[in-house]
Amino acid sequence: MNGVEPVSAGSSGYSLAIASRDEIREAQQLRHDVFAAEFGTHLPTLAHGLDADEFDEHCDHLIVRHNQSRAIVGTYRLMTPRCAALVGGRFGDRTFDLSPLRHIDADLVETGRSCVHPDHRQGAVISLIWSGIGRYLRRTGHRRLGGCVWVPLHDGGRTAAGIWAAVREKYLAPHEFRIAPRQRLFDDGAADVTPMALPPLLRGYLRMGSWICAEPAYDPDAKVAAFYVLLSLDHMNPRYRRHFFEED
Repeated sequence: MNGVEPVSAGSSGYSLAIASRDEIREAQQLRHDVFAAEFGTHLPTLAHGLDADEFDEHCDHLIVRHNQSRAIVGTYRLMTPRCAALVGGRFGDRTFDLSPLRHIDADLVETGRSCVHPDHRQGAVISLIWSGIGRYLRRTGHRRLGGCVWVPLHDGGRTAAGIWAAVREKYLAPHEFRIAPRQRLFDDGAADVTPMALPPLLRGYLRMGSWICAEPAYDPDAKVAAFYVLLSLDHMNPRYRRHFFEED
């Protein structure tokens, strides 16, 4: 595991660290509760009160703990190239063909399983998570983050289509970073739709300077739409880079 020293968000009442083995189980419990509520029971990894898959043991897990209750209220999974080699690939490659990104594979940390308890979705928690990601990248020496952002399909794909309409012109990645979904969400005859407001996680990525690498994919296991997002520190909004990703 690649250590990140425990840090706190000042007087906000939260602290962050890399999870121990026992704490990973707590994070999996949080993921179960949030994903079951927001994505339904479709996820095949939801069982026995946990959200757990074959990638978890090969990843580092950032956790945010509420100091007063001692409950884990946020978590973020991080997989280095070395960890991806141990498990035989990246989670995102299940949904997208990531082979066009081989030229940056050695520099790419895959993010996933982002999860914050709904009662704690506030600036202090989100800021603390990004501070932890910044520390993690400095310690591992990597400069790119990539991963899938999920969008529920409870409305038949209308929200996902509206999000794609909102991002496909301004935020689509340069050609050398384009990938393809393994299973397309929309066919070529899909009607144009009105752009929609972006979900907070995706909006945060794009504000920092991320790209969308492909049209959304259909994830047949989770039964959600997946957007693949890529963030490079070299292309990042300077304000966020100074705040989260540069040494104090």
